[in-house]
Amino acid sequence: NNTYQIMDEFEKYDGRATFFMLGQNVTYYPNVVKDVYARGHEVATHSFTHSMGIAATGTFSAQEVSDELYNTCDEIYKVTGYDPKYFRPPYGAINDNVLNECGMDIVKWDIDSLDWDNHDPAKMSDIIVKNAKLGYVVVLMHDIHDETVDGVKRALAQLHELGYQFVTIDTLMQYEKEYLTK
Repeated sequence: NNTYQIMDEFEKYDGRATFFMLGQNVTYYPNVVKDVYARGHEVATHSFTHSMGIAATGTFSAQEVSDELYNTCDEIYKVTGYDPKYFRPPYGAINDNVLNECGMDIVKWDIDSLDWDNHDPAKMSDIIVKNAKLGYVVVLMHDIHDETVDGVKRALAQLHELGYQFVTIDTLMQYEKEYLTK
């Protein structure tokens, strides 16, 4: 339900978002993934399980890292027919296994809304709006939290008033490549 509300909010401002998805959630909610893609939002990978072992603790082997990435891509492809181009590593952690096994572009973020920590829509939107700058900005938020929906609504309304546009990573990459780690 949160994903649908967030898509609606972006579309209210003629915008689109990139949803970095966990493979396990793609298998649980294939219709959501299909709808995200059909509505013109971008679908990208965030690993299969969001395990710290991928890079944060570095306990996964190269093969396990590869499985986390490409099993997610396979699930997304099964549902949408689209092969994701971008990977956001869990916790933003990157190690040699991730760099060596990832054949996709790695995307991080400029602003962490801290929605995962504060669960306060006003704080989330304040962080985003105060740290937004002229140019291109990538914001980290998580649609698994109910409060994030309200944080998105508040932030988008304020940013729209300031003249910001909301685009996918793929659209952003047409103009600015600095967000890519690889």
